Amino acid sequence: MIKKNFVIAMLIFLTPILVILSSTVWYYSGASLPEGRVNNGQLLSPPIDVGELGVTYEYQPFNIETIERDWMIFQFIKGDCSSTCDDAAYVARQANIALNRESIRVSRFLLSESDKDYDILEKYKPLNHATYGEGSLIAKEFESQNINPFEEGSLFIVDPLGNIIMFYGPKEDKNENFKQILEDLKKLLRVSKIG
Repeated sequence: MIKKNFVIAMLIFLTPILVILSSTVWYYSGASLPEGRVNNGQLLSPPIDVGELGVTYEYQPFNIETIERDWMIFQFIKGDCSSTCDDAAYVARQANIALNRESIRVSRFLLSESDKDYDILEKYKPLNHATYGEGSLIAKEFESQNINPFEEGSLFIVDPLGNIIMFYGPKEDKNENFKQILEDLKKLLRVSKIG
């Protein structure tokens, strides 16, 4: 009887230790870990703070504290806006519209070198316009991520705290970018308590 009780006590005592030990070995071996990812865009690590880029919005430095805390879609352009640039603005607008009632939680921004009155500002309104000067750190900030923010057709998702968190490069099929951005925005808005 004493031997049976001892065996039961040892089983009760050793079970948690065996579970912890086996789960630790399993975790570090990498067996059965998911290989895929849930986001479509390229996640920026670390995120880039918009306030550090030298961007001006409504003649003031871009400050997340002074604008509505929305999720944002950014499009950087240098020089004129070609058809690829126009396609990206179209994709951003369509993704925003497709969010239906959640669309009010997302703002779109065109960031250009000058206050030039681009046609797409009127064509895809409401499209906010921010500018950056010659001394802007935009290219330098993205350099460590191996991203050219001025590549035509590129779009970025910015969180309500002013962090650029995701990048979408230009695609030949603009519907592909549309689907990817829409899917990611839906996930982000679903889990976000701010913006």
